[in-house]
Amino acid sequence: MYFFFCVCFCFFLLCFFFFFKQKTAYEISACLVGSEMCIRDRGSVDNLTLPTITANREARAWATYNALIPEATDFEALSCDVPGVTALMEADDDLGYAVIAQSKGYSSQVPMAVAFDDEGTIANVIGMDNTETPGLGTKVQLPDFTDQFLGRAAEPLTIDDIDAVTGATISSKAALAAVNEAIEAYRSAAGEAPAAAATSTEKGAA
Repeated sequence: MYFFFCVCFCFFLLCFFFFFKQKTAYEISACLVGSEMCIRDRGSVDNLTLPTITANREARAWATYNALIPEATDFEALSCDVPGVTALMEADDDLGYAVIAQSKGYSSQVPMAVAFDDEGTIANVIGMDNTETPGLGTKVQLPDFTDQFLGRAAEPLTIDDIDAVTGATISSKAALAAVNEAIEAYRSAAGEAPAAAATSTEKGAA
């Protein structure tokens, strides 16, 4: 009797082990198949959304160029090796140049869009979106800050030449640096000699 009991118990263990092994293998296989499908689906989504993202980015860029020089009907992209400059565009009919440049601020890049007329004067400035401190660094986007550049010659500026945003000196310097990068890009495109770097008399500003 004892021998018969042992044989039955061993048979039960073998059946249980076989069932568990088959079930575990099936679950692992199902998980692997599911993971592969998720990866394939993610790749398909990326392939579908990337063209849309690129198109939206280009549409926003062209909207910025048109806002800088509304009279222009077309722009030609020019090569530019000035650090910080992300776009240098020449407007048709000798209407000037549109430049987008950026510089590191307190917590993010601070991009500025600058238009120059055919006489080398700053005709328009747009403070583009940034993620600086809300209510402080983000104020460099506002006309109260950007309008002070209008009508100036395409010559490098220092922090002494502008009114920095109170409590946001670092962001103001970044916006100014971006404008100066745009000025350098314009002078290069217009065939003008590089201007000497402007010297600030400011001391101890953060």
